Amino acid sequence: MNALRKSINQRLQELGVEERAWPGRDNGFASLVFRGKEFAHFHNDSEIGVVEHVFPADAAHAAEEFAAELYSAQFDARRLMLE
Repeated sequence: MNALRKSINQRLQELGVEERAWPGRDNGFASLVFRGKEFAHFHNDSEIGVVEHVFPADAAHAAEEFAAELYSAQFDARRLMLE
């Protein structure tokens, strides 16, 4: 697992997201699951695909907003308050 994927996983785990490897696959493919629902997949260490039905009309915009929030100082401040 590369550093980017580790960093993403660490931040997502703080939000309650779980990475689940697919049985029988050793190529890095895994599901990202929040509250029991898959919303994205790691295709490999450097590629993530958002599940289409999660954000049907504006997947790219929603993913950009999510990434911006995830790497914001505001997110870090909220995380520190929870610790």
